Amino acid sequence: MKPFTILASIILAFSTLLLSCEKEKEPKEQLTTVNGNTFGALLNGTAFIPDYYDAANNVHGIRIHFWYSPTTRGRWLQLIAQRRNGDFVEVYLSGPFSTGRRLLKTTTYPYPLNGMPPDYARYAIASPSKDFITNSTIGGYIEILNIDTVNKKVEARFEFTGTEGATGEQVKISNGYFKNF
Repeated sequence: MKPFTILASIILAFSTLLLSCEKEKEPKEQLTTVNGNTFGALLNGTAFIPDYYDAANNVHGIRIHFWYSPTTRGRWLQLIAQRRNGDFVEVYLSGPFSTGRRLLKTTTYPYPLNGMPPDYARYAIASPSKDFITNSTIGGYIEILNIDTVNKKVEARFEFTGTEGATGEQVKISNGYFKNF
């Protein structure tokens, strides 16, 4: 009987350890939900709050778009989280889409300057105009947790370092998370 008790205690301790090490999908402390879209991220360690709203055009601070082009048969996914001052975080992915991790490590111009760019992420400052975009040297990743392209639903975590092309200045976006369901 004693070996069974010891074995049960070891199994219980091990399973408790495994469950406690599970990573949280949603970084709850900095999440914002607007119009059914949820976003959260840290910009150089400070919460990025997408508080933009254009009432006349019904445009909210968090926008998640699935695009499809019948001529090129291309598919794209675009997240934009925008502040009232015009600053924004953007994640842009080219299809096909599936769950798992994708690297954001390509030197490119952002959409629409490059009509069909490869995957990238960026942080843009409206004034003075600065664009911090991922590149082939320093980039980041996106981990798609759930995706349904038919119903246009997505949930993902991301992190990246964006570099300003002219000065080499960098910003770090960490604990990024978004979903639209």
